[in-house]
Amino acid sequence: MPINGQPFFVAAAMLMGLSGTTATPQDGCLHIVTGLLVGAIFGVAITKVNVFRVTSIKRGLAWGLGVSV
Repeated sequence: MPINGQPFFVAAAMLMGLSGTTATPQDGCLHIVTGLLVGAIFGVAITKVNVFRVTSIKRGLAWGLGVSV
C-alpha cells in the first residue's frame, strides 16, 4: 500500500533517515530481511511445535501458503 506515493518499504527506509535516492535500494534489503526473519521463524515453528508438524504434502502446502500470505 503506497504511503505518500511511495511503496511501503521505500517509505520505511525514508523514515529511517535515508534520502529518496538511497531509500530505493535499501527497501529491497528491508524486504529480503523481513522475508528471511519470517522464513526462519516459520522453519523453527514447523519443526519444533507438534501442532504445526507437516504430515502430508497437502498440509505442507497449506502451511506454506498461509505463511506467505
